[in-house]
Amino acid sequence: MARSPVALLAALACMAVPRRQGAAQPAARNDAKQLKQAHVFLRHGARTPVFVLNEDDESVSTRVWRGKCAHVNVPPGIEGAHVLPRVPGMPHEARMRVTDLDGSAPRPSSLVDSFQLYPTYGDCRAGQLTDLGAEQSAALGRVLKGRYGTLVATALKRPNGLYLRSSNVGRCMATLAFVLGEMDLDEAALPPVRTAHAHSEILYPNHHCLLTNQLLKAAAADWKANPSAEARALQRDLKARLPRSAYDALRLDQFNFVRVRDFFSTYRAHGLAVPWDVPAEVCDRAERLGSMQVARYLYHEHASLREVAAEVGVGALLGVVANSVLGSPNAASRNERAVVSLISGHDTTLMPVMSVFGWDGQSWPGFCYWVALELWGSGDDNDEDDEVRVVYNGDVVRVLSLDEFRALALPLVPADWKQACLQTRTDLPALPPGENRGDHW
Repeated sequence: MARSPVALLAALACMAVPRRQGAAQPAARNDAKQLKQAHVFLRHGARTPVFVLNEDDESVSTRVWRGKCAHVNVPPGIEGAHVLPRVPGMPHEARMRVTDLDGSAPRPSSLVDSFQLYPTYGDCRAGQLTDLGAEQSAALGRVLKGRYGTLVATALKRPNGLYLRSSNVGRCMATLAFVLGEMDLDEAALPPVRTAHAHSEILYPNHHCLLTNQLLKAAAADWKANPSAEARALQRDLKARLPRSAYDALRLDQFNFVRVRDFFSTYRAHGLAVPWDVPAEVCDRAERLGSMQVARYLYHEHASLREVAAEVGVGALLGVVANSVLGSPNAASRNERAVVSLISGHDTTLMPVMSVFGWDGQSWPGFCYWVALELWGSGDDNDEDDEVRVVYNGDVVRVLSLDEFRALALPLVPADWKQACLQTRTDLPALPPGENRGDHW
């Protein structure tokens, strides 16, 4: 059962430079057990805001972003992509080959590629990884090298041993390039980084999935129709401070705090003064309520629908990992299982994974935070004593037997994700005719 967002979001930290990561080597719970697999879900590094106000709205200064992403390449496949010269002191960016999921074609385009065509924030693009994000990604690469470097070397010697996956959004691919750049790998030997077409990407809430779209619309209607007293107070405070054009563009009339939270969190992460001269206390409230809103959208207000939302939201991703941990009927031998997976995604990638495994942590996942599912066991082929350790930023937060892991993960894995997406529900408001996607943020 997916964990309630209330427990998950007991307190929320601002998205800033990640706290000091966990110990370089995982602490052994049992000397007889060895680390056999590691499947890491990571959030991209710091970025510019993803939302853009109207061109004639000058209430937000974009000049403060000038030079903040001067040394970060735009990933291949995006119009205007360029290769920058190596800059002394900047992290190394691994040269990656990015393909679609089956490896038969170059990187598919992303819906957000259009936002990457022109500089929007100073000389940065909307939602682009910044120099700070590159440095955070490199720091994460060093942590993962210290923790999993030996296992990665083993993985590279096996067929399909290293699985590299990224969201089709450019900042996630750029983050993975900086992570890999710090791991001292033979880049020529790296397998391709797999990513998906926009209509089938599973690393973020996909509006092309009809059931996801229906669930999100219903959750958004619940949030708007039943605002808390705290939400009403925050709306009044922001209305008094923001110009009407910005207030309307950010959808604050609908108690939508996600967009304004995006401005506050990205500016603060880079040490910039937030727009509209909003005091820190109001920013903190917007951060917390915006985070609660996203969690409500992802897991839905109604408990009876949380597992349904988890199935279409994270089930297919769990299936990829479960095939390696538990073995896939399609694998000819255990040597064909992935030994290490590096999956570069978003906060909305980490949160569902965290929720499924019942971790009731105290903070929203910040830039370059990570969750890993580690398989530990004996060195032989006997899997009876294997266990799965759930790791958050280097700390073991839960230990599961294989039976417990199987019971939590497998019920959420759809037999066919695309088919599951077509099964809309009669107990939710119907989608307007012909509507197959929408913007709920």
